[in-house]
Amino acid sequence: MRRMKSPVAAAVASSILTASLVGGVAIAQTSEPAVITACVQSHNGSVRIVGSAEDCKSNESGLVWNQQGPQGPQGLPGEKGEQGDPGPAGPSGISGYVVMQHRVPFPPGARRDIRVDCPTGKKALGGGFDVEGLVPEDSVHVYRDYPSGFGTGWGLAISNEDNWTERADLPGRVRVWAVCAAVS
Repeated sequence: MRRMKSPVAAAVASSILTASLVGGVAIAQTSEPAVITACVQSHNGSVRIVGSAEDCKSNESGLVWNQQGPQGPQGLPGEKGEQGDPGPAGPSGISGYVVMQHRVPFPPGARRDIRVDCPTGKKALGGGFDVEGLVPEDSVHVYRDYPSGFGTGWGLAISNEDNWTERADLPGRVRVWAVCAAVS
């Protein structure tokens, strides 16, 4: 180990070490910037920690240094961690998707109440209808287009208010469908 030759240098080094330790505790307890302020005596080099450089006496010089140096470069990424435990099973959702449909004649003056049921154990997710053939659009009156049977099918109440008997031999048709699936 190398010895210091000057007592002043030893005193300065010892004072700086003590100031770093004491200053570190003081700064850790405040939210001020992490700096240490000290006064160095001109004739013997002794150091004392102060609150600010204005606290130095006429025979002392102010000295301020950072307690913490600048931030270093970004480190290398760490190793990949172990695989975590599997999560809980999600909901099963829907399965067994099927579209059920039913077509019925729709002559002039007809009123139809049509229901399409889903297969046992399945629910209607939606449904709809269309009119096929020579049925004027303005003569179709929809009373209800709805899920039926507690969601187990689709229903339609509709009438053909066309009274032209010439079209009786070319009746239109109504097609109703239900989109069904097993839902859990």
